[in-house]
This record gives sequence, structure tokens and C-alpha cells, in this order.
Amino acid sequence: MTPFTHHARQRLSHRNISPSDVAFALRHGRVSYRTGIRFVFLGRRDLPRGCERSHEHLVGITVLQAVESGCIITVYRNPLAVRAIKRLPAEAWRGRPGRRARPRA
Repeated sequence: MTPFTHHARQRLSHRNISPSDVAFALRHGRVSYRTGIRFVFLGRRDLPRGCERSHEHLVGITVLQAVESGCIITVYRNPLAVRAIKRLPAEAWRGRPGRRARPRA
């Protein structure tokens, strides 16, 4: 079983997503990596044949998992998340490089 952070457990309960739903998304979803985080997105096309109707409520689930520890960081539902994840460069998840902080007076 994949470990969940406290934050992830809270989000699961708030968003009515079960750990078995997360396991299904991890098994069948599309994977992309950014800055040490594994993003798993479950889209309509990722559902196995014959499971479309029974798992339709899972479409759009995105799971963020730490690559090193394997811990689930958070889970959310956004059918357009895969676009946002692909478009943003890796630096965008860490903050904007080349941007200086204002000096304190």
C-alpha cells in the first residue's frame, strides 16, 4: 500500500475520493515527472474497456506522488490538469528563476 501524507488524507476525505480510487489512478493513469514529483492523471481515454461506466467518476483525478519516498502528497480533480502540467516548465513548480526579491528597507 502506498503511504499518504496527512495533507493527502485530508484532501481525500474532503474531495470524496477513496484510497482504492487513488490506486486505480496510479495503475491506469498517464504519468509525467516534474521536480521530483510524479504527476499521475486519469483521463477518459485511460479507463480500461468495460470499466468506463463504473469508473466514470474518476475521470480528471490527479495524484501527486513524491518520487523518492513514494508518498502521496495530494489528490485533486481537474479534467484539464494534464494541459497545465505539460505546459508549465519544471522551474514553474519551484518558483520563477531569475526573479529577485525586493531588498528590505
